[in-house]
Amino acid sequence: MNFTMFGSRKRRAITWGAAGSVLALALAFPTAASASSGLPSDESVSAALNAELQAASAASGGTVTISDVTVDVSPELVSAAGSSDPDVIATYILDEAQNVAASRGAVAQFSAGTEARNLAPSSSAALRASKTQNYTADQLTALPSIGVAWVNQDMTVNFTGNTINSVTLNGNSYGTGISVFVYSHINTRLEYRLNRTCLFTIMKGTFSAIIKGSAVNFAAEVLAADGPRNGNMSDILYTSC
Repeated sequence: MNFTMFGSRKRRAITWGAAGSVLALALAFPTAASASSGLPSDESVSAALNAELQAASAASGGTVTISDVTVDVSPELVSAAGSSDPDVIATYILDEAQNVAASRGAVAQFSAGTEARNLAPSSSAALRASKTQNYTADQLTALPSIGVAWVNQDMTVNFTGNTINSVTLNGNSYGTGISVFVYSHINTRLEYRLNRTCLFTIMKGTFSAIIKGSAVNFAAEVLAADGPRNGNMSDILYTSC
């Protein structure tokens, strides 16, 4: 099952990352005994999972950067994976997270949420007066390990024509969509590009889940690119900045 990292701007009604969220669901724990060869170390499985996540991050085209991967290995996880090999367990974690997210409707939501981008330049009649707009920068984070979900940051943007004058962040970054992972905000930073006609919003947070009795955590920086177009803020391809 392959996902692309780009193309969706549809607003999502389901929010994940808060305590008690419907998407902060732990996967079911089966009855299992320890693998006969014993449990692999947390460090070895974390390293194997990190390698797979780094490969998935590279395939995202630069919009998601993964770090600080940790796995607390449980007997249930080893039994479910059918092996004590760290690489096999890491692959099982990704597959299980993807399968559960898909079973909750992630694929359908991804297909329904795809929208065409409007990158048309502003016309000569575009507003020359300063404009203030409430806006949400967001980026689809459809890595197999996450599901089909977005990381978002609300903000107030003041701009004139295609030039951004100022940005005020409203609250913390947050997750929306369908995922077995819970997103927790760490920080958000802004970068202006192309003489302030492009805005990079870099949202950093922690993704956490319980998979077969094992706590799985990693940090991620998620990049959204936006700018004023035709009198309104709009998403743009970060490679255009």
